[in-house]
Amino acid sequence: MTDLRTELAQWRGHRVVLLGAGNAEAGDDGFGVRLARALAARREGVDEDGGSLSSIDGGTCPERYVGEAVRAGAEVLALADAVDFGGAPGALLLASAADLQVHPVLAAAHRVPLSVLAQYAEGLGARAFVLGVQPASLEGTELSPPVAETLEALVELLCGAPRALPVTVGVTP
Repeated sequence: MTDLRTELAQWRGHRVVLLGAGNAEAGDDGFGVRLARALAARREGVDEDGGSLSSIDGGTCPERYVGEAVRAGAEVLALADAVDFGGAPGALLLASAADLQVHPVLAAAHRVPLSVLAQYAEGLGARAFVLGVQPASLEGTELSPPVAETLEALVELLCGAPRALPVTVGVTP
């Protein structure tokens, strides 16, 4: 396991778009859209390295926004969603499009799997990643406590706060 801050450092100086996917009315499935909304409320603009971070709430149809985000200048597209990768509830996974080509089942919960969306974004010229959280529950309208804690810490991290988050990087069989 590595520190997410270290992994995200490679995004600095680039135009980054976080595309949140999921259903906010289905428990932890709302992670991606809630993350996108929280980032939009806290931070958008240019950082000291000339990069930027913006977010899009893609809801249950993130495929509608991939091409738009890349054509608008996204150099890095991060698809955020609840992903069952077998981790502890609230754990994070950062997987590249290449990782997802090998293990596409990890991000196949939507009509168009996140692995396909990541490959599409890469074909348009952006580097693409899935930022997945291990859900605890897909019931109710609120995030589970471990996923809510992860979301809060991730917002702080992406907005420049010095909080470390453990993350599984890549995908192992």
